Amino acid sequence: MLEKCVKTELCFAIHAEQRTLDKYQPKFPSNSQPGLTCVVMDSSGFGDFGIMVWRSPELKKNLYAKIIDSETIEEYRLGIKHLLDKSWGIKAIISDGKGLRHDFYGIPVQMCHFHQMKIITKYLTKNPVLKANIDLRHIALKLSKTDKESFIGWLNEWYPRLFLIHSFV
Repeated sequence: MLEKCVKTELCFAIHAEQRTLDKYQPKFPSNSQPGLTCVVMDSSGFGDFGIMVWRSPELKKNLYAKIIDSETIEEYRLGIKHLLDKSWGIKAIISDGKGLRHDFYGIPVQMCHFHQMKIITKYLTKNPVLKANIDLRHIALKLSKTDKESFIGWLNEWYPRLFLIHSFV
């Protein structure tokens, strides 16, 4: 759990009372038995320190949390190693994109759908004007609600139309 001095610093950094922090502090159930799960890992910074959390969306439980000085790939690796050392089996890791090109002990890593949509929206905007961009945004919005084969199929149907549209411009 968070040490008292760190709690005080965190309360000051986010302009909250300690009881508010206690209410939202990551809960670590003592009855969680290690098993096979996916792990979502993310961190939040509060000035000169942050909190990194590893969570199981399937169990709806935080598996591990750590106070950090800065968000680094090494801190993420140490957290995954901690879970593996505690006998957790990790099917896959979901993150905000940091570390996707790094090896996490051979465990597959995927960028979360929320962050994928943020990147897509950055390039297409929320209200695209071009027909190709409108179609691509509609496909992208299906990302979290479909399977891999359907998504690839829609992209493969969209891609040739992109060239048809631009060849007449």
